[in-house]
Amino acid sequence: MTPTAPLGPRHPLVVGPALVAPLLLLVAGVLRTVDGLDGQYGGGGAWELGHTALLFAYLLLGVLVVGLARSVPPITGAGRGVTEAAVAAGLLGAAGSLWVVVDDLTRGAAAVGAPDQVLGVASTLLVAGVATLLMLLVEHGVLRWWSPAAAVSGALLVSWNLDLMPFAASLVLLGLAPLTSLRLPIPKGSVLARL
Repeated sequence: MTPTAPLGPRHPLVVGPALVAPLLLLVAGVLRTVDGLDGQYGGGGAWELGHTALLFAYLLLGVLVVGLARSVPPITGAGRGVTEAAVAAGLLGAAGSLWVVVDDLTRGAAAVGAPDQVLGVASTLLVAGVATLLMLLVEHGVLRWWSPAAAVSGALLVSWNLDLMPFAASLVLLGLAPLTSLRLPIPKGSVLARL
């Protein structure tokens, strides 16, 4: 029997965002449903609270991208380029999504002027970045295949129909939940291995 490497601590940039971001998406979806009960969307307290929840969700998803990048076992060569591209795409997507939400929230005041196309591109980049990082963890045997599948399915549902946001957020939560207990083997020679 081969001895296994000791497991490191859970990464704080992964654990919190992996749990809280999907819950905020769920809150935003429920508030969107409440806001639409009168037949129109926008302008009310539920709409503003929902967008505020979205703002923090996208911010946490950006943090999650950084945490996932730090959680992927060290890769050299072309694999390293994939990780770096995924991080760049994820962070650009999170920034673009934040821009759109801030624009929506400030539309009555000093609108930032985010083009409507930004949200589609930003969402695609964010999902592609997170999905790639999750797939790298699957490739290293740290995550199961269904985790990125559930997270991406939830993201696709939201892009297809915003009314499905509560259900889609539940799928994203299901996909990201395994990250809350993610502990990676400590590489040989690491300072943590000597503790």
